[in-house]
Amino acid sequence: MFLILIPYISTRTQYVLDELLLRRLGIEFKITEKEDYFIKSSSLKINYGNKIIEGCVNIPSVPLLHEESIHRHEIEVELDEKWRKIFFKNPYENIPDFRQATQFLHFDLFAASFYLLSRYEEYLPHKKDEHLRFKAENSLAFQNQFLEIPLVDIWANLLGEIIKKQYPQLKDDELRPIGKFKVINTIDIDFAYRYKGLAMFRFLKKAIRNVLYFDFKELTFQINVRNGRVSDPYDTFEYIKDRSKSVSSIFFFLLANKESRFDKNIPTSSSELRALFLSLSNKYDCGLHPSYLSTVNKKMLQNEFETFKLIIGKAATKSRQHFLKMQMPFTYHSLIQQGVKEDYTMAYASHIGFRASTSKPFNWFDLSENKETDLVLHSSCAMDVTLKNYLKLQVPQAIECIHRLKSAVKKVNGDFIVIWHNTSLIEDAEWQGWRAVYEDTITI
Repeated sequence: MFLILIPYISTRTQYVLDELLLRRLGIEFKITEKEDYFIKSSSLKINYGNKIIEGCVNIPSVPLLHEESIHRHEIEVELDEKWRKIFFKNPYENIPDFRQATQFLHFDLFAASFYLLSRYEEYLPHKKDEHLRFKAENSLAFQNQFLEIPLVDIWANLLGEIIKKQYPQLKDDELRPIGKFKVINTIDIDFAYRYKGLAMFRFLKKAIRNVLYFDFKELTFQINVRNGRVSDPYDTFEYIKDRSKSVSSIFFFLLANKESRFDKNIPTSSSELRALFLSLSNKYDCGLHPSYLSTVNKKMLQNEFETFKLIIGKAATKSRQHFLKMQMPFTYHSLIQQGVKEDYTMAYASHIGFRASTSKPFNWFDLSENKETDLVLHSSCAMDVTLKNYLKLQVPQAIECIHRLKSAVKKVNGDFIVIWHNTSLIEDAEWQGWRAVYEDTITI
């Protein structure tokens, strides 16, 4: 059991200590505000404050974790040979000649980790993109070239090494880094089928379009799909299941009850759609893919959760926002109200990398209410559409990118999660060759 000296205990401090020490390093601890008691204690010790104490691990403190308000901080990010990138630098002014082993940091690792994990900057005024999303370009990580680095994971591992150096007598059950590298295959089903299961109005609309464009080959194909003579081109599910046997998979279902420009799956009443989703849910973890419009319509969101339960027979406890469209803290408030326990939206559409600077699951801290929640967030580091459409990568470049990200996650024993769509694996002219990228993604 570690003893931690903190002059002022707050919900923010408790959260980041739980997240880094307990949930990542397996360190059990108790907290004290009494310096005399701390100095006299024979426990393994961490001092979190601006007065250095001999014979323990010392981490300097900045005000962030003691505050309750949200306001802009002037942050200067520096390169560091050991820690890669650091900010909230706060070196100790007086460092005595130690008579016994003493470890100390020169920046507030706890406050810096909290700033990144809480997504503090997303609560501040900022310019949004065309879908009203927080832009990657606005982030501290992007602006300081560490978006592709799981920085919090690196910091936590280095902290573990420093603690071990201070206390080489530590037993395995007193410091045990938690987690091991794993690949999680995630598939968003925005369009289950191109023609199969379409309502007659939309089927005829597509048929008329093919006639107007004199595309009689596609019209014939459309009719043959409808009649069951050929497979629907978006039906790549057997391929996905066959290739992903060695990894865990999660499917997210778009169940928009109202069609819009960005919500165009086949009707939720379709027997074909329901059969597909029920079949997938019998074998795999499945969650809801809340629609584009539901982000601003709580009643619509509730209806989609009810539709999921009606089709699958159980409530959705996992989710990922369609278009990765979310806004702090309102999106997560709505999901918690619907009973969501795990969300997989923590990613950027326009750039690869780690939005919260971590590859490991973590509890969401609600800055608006200044408290930790039970909602667990999972970070995806890339998406098929990001690689191909936003970054304009060719297949070899995309594979190289996947290798680079996977290597970074392996080094910290994190979760490697990439977002794919069944429609990205159809091997037609637009996505020709991208199955090679997918197969590389899910290779352990």
